[in-house]
Amino acid sequence: PLSALHEVVQLASRIGEFDLAGEFGIDSKMVETLDTTYALAVGAGLQALQDAGLVPAPPSTATAACASTEAVDSTSTKNGSNQHMWQLHESLSSETGVIFASSFPALDSLVDEVSRFMKAKIRAADAR
Repeated sequence: PLSALHEVVQLASRIGEFDLAGEFGIDSKMVETLDTTYALAVGAGLQALQDAGLVPAPPSTATAACASTEAVDSTSTKNGSNQHMWQLHESLSSETGVIFASSFPALDSLVDEVSRFMKAKIRAADAR
């Protein structure tokens, strides 16, 4: 058991630049719906699949047509960008998965919504 503060492992980090759409080819409209936690989790899961050799890394993140274990044509999104195809080979799909859990799902969205509400309330009070 811990008996003093100095015995506790202390970790800290800052999230740097991260572009799920640019680095992994995920549709930017989908990325907009994700909280930071979920975007990082999706990126980490896709990176883990690449690192395990289950899907090949795209040759160039900006211009990759696809990232799958089989030749798959690129999918063009409405804005004209190519979206990677993150598809496991059929022989791997029934036994492969990425598990993600979050203690505070959608916390970013909640904080943003409360902030917008409070700003609107303050503006309304100032206008009176």
